[in-house]
Amino acid sequence: MKIIPACCMIIPMLMPISSQADNGQPDESVISIRPKAFFKDTTIWTLPSNNTLSVCWVNLNQTTQSQRNLAASAVTNSWSANSLVKFGGWDTTCPPESTFFNGVRISINSTDKSSPITWGLGTEVRTRHSPITGYPNGGLGLWLDFQLTTKSNGFDSVTVAKSNLERCATNNKTKDQCIAFTVAHEFGHVLGLSHEHNRSDEPLFPGLCGINNSAEENVMGNTDFTDFDPNSIMNYCRQRYFGDSSLSRMDMVAIKAYYGRIPTFNFDTGVLDIPRIMSGGVPWKATLRKFNTDTLGIVDLTQTNNLPENQSSALSSVTGSTVSLPLLRVTTGGKVVQLYQAVLRWNPDNSFTIVTSTVHPDARPSAIGLRQLPVATAPSAAKLPVPTQVQPFF
Repeated sequence: MKIIPACCMIIPMLMPISSQADNGQPDESVISIRPKAFFKDTTIWTLPSNNTLSVCWVNLNQTTQSQRNLAASAVTNSWSANSLVKFGGWDTTCPPESTFFNGVRISINSTDKSSPITWGLGTEVRTRHSPITGYPNGGLGLWLDFQLTTKSNGFDSVTVAKSNLERCATNNKTKDQCIAFTVAHEFGHVLGLSHEHNRSDEPLFPGLCGINNSAEENVMGNTDFTDFDPNSIMNYCRQRYFGDSSLSRMDMVAIKAYYGRIPTFNFDTGVLDIPRIMSGGVPWKATLRKFNTDTLGIVDLTQTNNLPENQSSALSSVTGSTVSLPLLRVTTGGKVVQLYQAVLRWNPDNSFTIVTSTVHPDARPSAIGLRQLPVATAPSAAKLPVPTQVQPFF
C-alpha cells in the first residue's frame, strides 16, 4: 500500500498552476480556512509506560550513522515535539519477519518509484500487506530513500515525473532538509494520519494532487472532526511542500488529540480526567465527575510530578476560583469525537460549575458538549470526600 501526502484542493483555484509550488507567500484566503486532520482512529498506538515506540532497520548496513541520526531528529523535532510519543531503537536491526515486532520496521529502498512509502496507517504497519498491482510480495512497515533518486509523477496531475532530489532543488531545500521532510511525513502515517484528499468531503478539483481512492491503497482515515488544512505536512498541495518538515497548527492540535497530555472528558461516564493542571507553580492531577447539567465534583486530586510543561499539552491552570482548560478531548465509545475548550468555577463546597464549554477554534461544531452529557449518578458536591491537598491546590 502506498501512502502519499494530502492535497489542498482550494489552492489551484486561487493561483495559477505554474506558481503553486514556487510562490513562497501564503495566500490569506487559503490560510484563513480552518484546518482539519484525517486520522484512522482504529489504528492509534497504545503507548507503553515510557511513551516510546520501537523502530528497527531491515537493512541497517545500507544506512550510515548520520542518516539514522537525521531520521531520528526529523521525528523528534516534529511529532515528538508536539506529543507524548517518542521513538527508540534507531540503531537496531529488525528481527526476522517471522518474529512479530511491535513497532516500525524501516527498509531502505532507493529504486522503487513509490519509495518512500508507508504500508498501512498506525498499527497496521506491523503486519505485511497483501500483494497489489506492481507489488507481488505486498509490503511491510516503512520504506525510505536517503538518496532521493526515486522518480515519480508530480504531486498534482499536470507536472511531469521527476526525482525527489529535483523536487528538493526546485524548492531551494538542501538534501538533508528533504530527507527530514520525507521521514516526518511518513511518520505522520505511522501515527495514524491519512491524506486529506482521500476524504469524502474533499474540496474543489479532486485528483489534482495525486488522489488515489482505490480500495487496494487502503489509505482512508475514518475521523475528521476538523475542517480542511491547506498547510498540513500531510498535504501535497501546501505551498513549497517538498522539503518543509514543519507541522501546521492543526497538525500540532491533531497529534495532541490522540497522543497528547490533555484533559479527557468521557461522554459515556461523565468523568473529566485532567492529567496535569498548574496552580501557583505546582502541578496537580485531578479527576472530576459530572453529576448534573452544569456541575462536577471531585473524585480524586493529587499532586503530581514536577516535570516542566512541554508542547505535548495545552496548559491547564487554576487562577483564584477559575479553572481554565484550553484544550480537552471528548470521547465516546473509546473514540475521540470532539475537541473543546472550557472554563470551570470552583465553588466553596468543592464542586465545579461549568462557566463556558465551546468547541475548540480548530474543530468543527458538534452536538456533543459538556453541558449536553447525561447526568451521572453521584453524591452531591457537598458530600464528596475532599482530599487534604484541596486547599493548597486552590
